[in-house]
Amino acid sequence: MPVTDFLHSVKARADELAILGTQMDKEDLIEKILDGLGDEYNELFHAVQARDTSITFDELHKKLLSFEASLSAKSEICIHILVNPTNMTNIININCWQN
Repeated sequence: MPVTDFLHSVKARADELAILGTQMDKEDLIEKILDGLGDEYNELFHAVQARDTSITFDELHKKLLSFEASLSAKSEICIHILVNPTNMTNIININCWQN
């Protein structure tokens, strides 16, 4: 699920809770978002957790979009393995990172 869709989904649930009378704290909302991220976002997750000050929803949204874009840029990295050095036609492509 794209980051924007995920964030809208979490925010919509928080808004539903508010309508029902249970306001979600902004820091709890950020925690829910961070907890819902996949493993590919671990680097960003730890960076946000290590901050001295809280991150805002808008700032987290921008960082997640930027991080998602960088993941997309790395979406396919191939390693070429030479199977038989005497026969240059036997090259295997291995997709080691693909979304």
